[in-house]
Amino acid sequence: MSPDRSPDRSREKVWAAAFIAMVSLVLTRAVRAGWMALCHGPCVASPVMMFPSTAPEAYRIGIPYLLHAVTLALHLHDVTYANALVDFACCFTTLCVLSCLAVQKLAGHVRRLTLVLFLALIQFPLAWVVFQQRPETMPTALFVAVALLLVSKGSGKLWTGCLLVAALLQAFVRADVPFLFGVALVLVGAFYRGFSLTNVLRGTGIALIAGGVQACLQFVWFPHLKYETGSPIMFHQNLRVDHLTAFMVALLPFLCMAFLLWRHHRQLNETDVLVVVASLLYLPLWFTVGVVQEVRIFVPFLLALCVAGAKVSGRFLLPEQGPAV
Repeated sequence: MSPDRSPDRSREKVWAAAFIAMVSLVLTRAVRAGWMALCHGPCVASPVMMFPSTAPEAYRIGIPYLLHAVTLALHLHDVTYANALVDFACCFTTLCVLSCLAVQKLAGHVRRLTLVLFLALIQFPLAWVVFQQRPETMPTALFVAVALLLVSKGSGKLWTGCLLVAALLQAFVRADVPFLFGVALVLVGAFYRGFSLTNVLRGTGIALIAGGVQACLQFVWFPHLKYETGSPIMFHQNLRVDHLTAFMVALLPFLCMAFLLWRHHRQLNETDVLVVVASLLYLPLWFTVGVVQEVRIFVPFLLALCVAGAKVSGRFLLPEQGPAV
């Protein structure tokens, strides 16, 4: 019998899926309550498309289209229900994909401990989703998870095509994430364990797609839009104590694991290194043009970092275990 089809492995998958479903339900219920508080009750669905009129929200047209389509398809009269359905679907799928990546090629006690640690670590980033709900947060997290899964599948044409399509769709939600993901894939392909032309080309394609969509949105479709803050540069504002406090609290669990990442870096695979590189590239961008107090901006990468964090934490707690199989 294949290890993946063993009774123990089946029970593990059912338990993990049930746990993730419950976590997703709790998050979805809390986020919907937040939207209802903002709307002072139900948010009545509009028969026409509604777009923000300021940058950068106006460049994120994917979510308004998606919510409008869900509202019409299910004949909903309250947009918060559409938000809840999208958040649940994206949260559940994201966590399922990331949990599979966390235990990939692991077996025995190491596998089970890594899974439990992953489910524990994700509670840190998910708390910021509830605290600062935005409709694009979990769809963006889904892109990061799916992109990592497709990279892990290898260099086949099917996986590459799906990866480029996912980048195109995500560019209409938040173009900065696929752009820097593509740059990170180029760097990993060029310097991690030898040169990989496939990853360099795939990363270049992702970055060009995301950059091209952003350029069209910003300079062709929605030119001359003003930022609510007057400027996209937020560096000086982010130096405030309250902003830096939120920034450090959000990163603290992962900074604490930095030593473990260095000590057990040989346990990391290509997708783990890709997440770390993409996260390090995104940090200065977030600090420069984003508000660091809004941790939800970085949540997609924090969730993905939980995969590497769970792996190295498991190795630290079970040092007597041999190599992963």
